[in-house]
Amino acid sequence: MSDVFFDELDIPRPDYNLFVGSGSHGTQTGEILLKLEIVILKEKPDLLSCMVTPTPRLPGRLPLPSCTSRLPTLKPGLRSLDRTIPEEINRVVTGHLPDLLFCPVQTAVKNLAYEG
Repeated sequence: MSDVFFDELDIPRPDYNLFVGSGSHGTQTGEILLKLEIVILKEKPDLLSCMVTPTPRLPGRLPLPSCTSRLPTLKPGLRSLDRTIPEEINRVVTGHLPDLLFCPVQTAVKNLAYEG
């Protein structure tokens, strides 16, 4: 589906596409983790930011202990407060892993402070 955005908006395609489609939460997380670690170890980025929804954001954080990248997060601390959905758990976990937090609103700052 993303092809239409690149074509219609005439923007460059990313250097990498992990080609992880839909599937169970565990399947998506595992596939992203495996494929992204290969890219990170190959490219050795100084800084890695994942501009994605919470499900792929979680495995985007996990390979970094084996790398030297610094880890910023954009939009940390945003919460639905519904821990029955996997994305909310991913939001909480990914809000605690980064080196740098760029909160978009004061509520996000308060949520992160409350979570310690």
